[in-house]
Amino acid sequence: MSKSIPEVLTASAEEVLETMFFTQVIGRGQEAGSSDLEAEKNPYIAVRLCFLGGGEPGGNPSTDRPGGHLDIEVSREGAQWIASSFMAADEGSVPQHRVADVICELTNVVCGNILSNIASQSGFSRFGFSMLSPEVIRGRSPEWPHAVRYEEFFQLERGWLTLRLGLANA
Repeated sequence: MSKSIPEVLTASAEEVLETMFFTQVIGRGQEAGSSDLEAEKNPYIAVRLCFLGGGEPGGNPSTDRPGGHLDIEVSREGAQWIASSFMAADEGSVPQHRVADVICELTNVVCGNILSNIASQSGFSRFGFSMLSPEVIRGRSPEWPHAVRYEEFFQLERGWLTLRLGLANA
């Protein structure tokens, strides 16, 4: 049985956070991400990773994989905790530029996990997505036009994290 895209987002984020970044998810859903509404509007760090879809050369555009983007927004406390856990450093001791590097790497790994799951469920596993480099952004970037959007909120053991997936041509 195939998972829905929101289920893929949730499973991918939890798996990556817990196994690679040693960070526990303690709550999900709208209520998990809205514990501090002002912070949610202004995340401490936001990262966007764009990816290109495609299909079989000469294939049918209606069956091609979509392109799109994954945005990850993290609270200050969440970003510091994730970076400290990932780098096995004392909490709060990771320099700000390294925190940004870690959140970019988190975005890269989560996006790869999501796209692998989507591709394998859709039967496109032999035609991979092309991921660009994750970039730190200020605030929310504009959404892609004509994209289907998915959003998941996570309360972490420290702070919060939001995932936003936009799939064009989905």
